[in-house]
Amino acid sequence: MSPVDNISPPQAPASPGMPRAPANAYPQPHGTRAAAPPQPKRSHASTEYPVKLHFNASLQAGNALARLSKRRGFRLREVDHLRYALDLYLRANDPQYVRECDGA
Repeated sequence: MSPVDNISPPQAPASPGMPRAPANAYPQPHGTRAAAPPQPKRSHASTEYPVKLHFNASLQAGNALARLSKRRGFRLREVDHLRYALDLYLRANDPQYVRECDGA
């Protein structure tokens, strides 16, 4: 084998003004999809309810809330039932809460 046989044809240099496209920029074969970039997480913070609470409940309480939230005529989300129950409890046990809520 001579040294001339081992020479590959010269490659044209890339244009200095044109960036090279990444490999994933080329079209995909039919039936395959490129992975979509992950969407940024949306903030679920509420302006009306800025304090976030978390608690665990019994299975019976969870089932009862699920039944109440499906009831016709009184269809509230589970979280709305919990807010209502907390409001009733605080109104019965904390006079300052009542004053703050009633604007006194």
